[in-house]
Amino acid sequence: AIISDPNHGGNPCSPWRDRPIEESLKEFEDMRKGKYSASEATLRMKMDMYSPNPNMWDQVAYRVKYVPHPHAGDKWCIYPTYDYTHCIIDSLEHID
Repeated sequence: AIISDPNHGGNPCSPWRDRPIEESLKEFEDMRKGKYSASEATLRMKMDMYSPNPNMWDQVAYRVKYVPHPHAGDKWCIYPTYDYTHCIIDSLEHID
């Protein structure tokens, strides 16, 4: 699905945005098991698609990427995005 600018009419939300939690968890597990090719599936954070600030629109949290990790090797094929991990690291390091 293509995300359009919510400030220019139409429904900007993905058709999968409101699917049941159980279905989303299954899709995430399928991503983790490598059932999707690279860039075929993502997991998005549910944010505010109607905010005038594009940084508040649903951002990608995880994506499929078949690249060995320096520490975990090829155990994982899903990786968090910088936008997702940056706020977590700030929180862990108590950065306000």
